[in-house]
Amino acid sequence: MVDIENIARIRWGCRRGMLELDILLQPFFDARFTSLTVSQQTAFINFLEATDPELYAWLMGYEQPSEPAFKELVQLIKSYATTQA
Repeated sequence: MVDIENIARIRWGCRRGMLELDILLQPFFDARFTSLTVSQQTAFINFLEATDPELYAWLMGYEQPSEPAFKELVQLIKSYATTQA
């Protein structure tokens, strides 16, 4: 489980240089991060280390990440976003 200090750091990492990413990542993080499995949480933290162009391409469906855990996260994030629209 991630402690409160790390939660704040991870949440800050969801703030990106692109509005499109902020709109997808921050709400997903706020609503779903604590309900993810530990391995999914770890993958999400690593996912945030990708560049903005990589994240944008993955989340907009232009490309797919090679990492299976990232593919799962992309689906979870996109699924969450469509339920909130």
